[in-house]
Amino acid sequence: MQFFGSIFGFIIVIVALGIAGDIIKRWMKSKERNIPDEMLKGYDARLKKLEERMSNLETIVLEHERDRKFSSL
Repeated sequence: MQFFGSIFGFIIVIVALGIAGDIIKRWMKSKERNIPDEMLKGYDARLKKLEERMSNLETIVLEHERDRKFSSL
């Protein structure tokens, strides 16, 4: 009977650790949501710059691929 008691206790510990981990993860996510508006505006500006750069890089790659296709003809 001692064997089953130790396994049962081990299972309870594992389940408790899983629940505690989930609670901590949710708490950390809720803290992330409390970002000041000034930071959000800064992130928005950085995101727009990165999107513009990505668009430029896509254009360069597409032009390079097009030129490579025509040069192989």
